[in-house]
Amino acid sequence: MIDSIAKLRSNPKGVAPQRWAAYYYSAIFVRVREWIPEDAMEVFISWSGSRSNQLARALRDWLPEVIQQVNPWMSTEDIAKGQRWLAEIGTRLQKGSQGIICVTAENMASPWLNFEAGALAKSLTEARVRPILLNIEPADVTGPIAQFQATISTDSEDMLRLISSINETCATPLSAGRLQKAFHRSWVEFSAAVDAISKSPESSIAPEIRDTDDVLREVLEGVRELLRVRPQDAYSVVLESYAKNKIQAIRIARQVTGIGLKEAKDLVESAPAAVLDNVSREEAERIAAAFEAEGCIAGIRLT
Repeated sequence: MIDSIAKLRSNPKGVAPQRWAAYYYSAIFVRVREWIPEDAMEVFISWSGSRSNQLARALRDWLPEVIQQVNPWMSTEDIAKGQRWLAEIGTRLQKGSQGIICVTAENMASPWLNFEAGALAKSLTEARVRPILLNIEPADVTGPIAQFQATISTDSEDMLRLISSINETCATPLSAGRLQKAFHRSWVEFSAAVDAISKSPESSIAPEIRDTDDVLREVLEGVRELLRVRPQDAYSVVLESYAKNKIQAIRIARQVTGIGLKEAKDLVESAPAAVLDNVSREEAERIAAAFEAEGCIAGIRLT
């Protein structure tokens, strides 16, 4: 697999750099996804508009190449055809432990982008909502998104700081040396892709035009699906005692919540305590079973 990636980077067909960057990331995506572990930390990527969408796709493909424990999710790529998109997005917003917002000059006032930013801010701590800027400076950001610490997509040092902060919340963070090596190994290709996106006009990729009635019907179905999730269907996972298995309990707490090491340690030591709220019964039972498999005492209760 590593050899095949090296061949992709060598640009053997002599394609123009901007086109090669786009081809590289579409080809590398299939290989990178094979490395992502099942318990990877999910990162919700929010976008609005064609250039924001292109940036989101580039990030979705690039992040697991740097940190293989990261599993990026964006709606256009990860919702199967026929699946109720609004309900799925609602589930992912609640489930994601990190959120990235792809911001351009064209979409700062986008209602959808600000809706997802608000939903992320409500469910995550402020430090885990991360706007990434394309062709704009942090001082130019307005509206609700301006409250978050922004990262400039073309600034390698700024992006490395972002990657480092995401890495710190993984269950098993990479060492600083390994992280920097992985970052710099793939930065040239990612930077070329971002440069190509920044030079393309917002209207260069025409959005799919859908019938208005079809869109309204899909929205109505999604809302109805969300309404079917009643409050009594939401459960909490409770760690009653870590017994003599504090380290294992801290590891699981970090995996299921995405919190840092200190926060997970404080949470485990405060047992009995709720580890995670507002999840399905099936998910709650799965997490409780993971704690018990490590010798801890855990259970579930209605939220």
